[in-house]
Amino acid sequence: MLDFVFQRVAELCVFLVASLGFISLFRPGVPRFVNWKIRKCNAEMRKSYPCFYKWLVALVFVALASGYALYVKNKFARFENERWPALRCNIHYPYPVAMPDDTNRFGILFDVQVMNDGAASRIWKWKCRAKLTSGKELPVAEAPPDPDYLPSLPKFTKDNYLPSTLFKNAIGLNGESGWAWFPFNKSYEADLFKPGVEFEIEFEDSQGRKAKSIYIRPKL
Repeated sequence: MLDFVFQRVAELCVFLVASLGFISLFRPGVPRFVNWKIRKCNAEMRKSYPCFYKWLVALVFVALASGYALYVKNKFARFENERWPALRCNIHYPYPVAMPDDTNRFGILFDVQVMNDGAASRIWKWKCRAKLTSGKELPVAEAPPDPDYLPSLPKFTKDNYLPSTLFKNAIGLNGESGWAWFPFNKSYEADLFKPGVEFEIEFEDSQGRKAKSIYIRPKL
């Protein structure tokens, strides 16, 4: 709360400084703090100086306000990155996963890369939404906390199953690569692998903020 108030106060200061510079363009006479420079000038010179000084003061105020605004913006951007996680991910080609013990469902595996540009965070609540080419949206599928069925590809193991590893261990700035899988109704198996099907993977960080990524099967 204090951080929010401090940021609002800083923005108000920038606004006031910029406003003073703008108002000085229309204020009659010469600003008091530059009077001493033209006090010794004759009457004709005094008539030409006010406009020049008003523009000069206005430009100085605007330059100072712009520089200060940029400083405040960069400061709070760095502060947010240091305090809050900034997660994003890339989804690669999905693979089917057989579920021998469940004839009504099958799994879809995604090769996933998760990046973090902010503070370290654990990740949980992995979800997958699928939209068929017909426009129908399937019920949301949730990733199991542990991989019940391992795929035949050797690069996908329990050690890089992200819904498990990133829940137990926080992800830092380096990012992590691995996989996640989601169970779907087997009756949609053929439709889910048609070109144009849209998948959206979503997860949450330790602060409850969500990150999403979309993959659309390319058309042949």
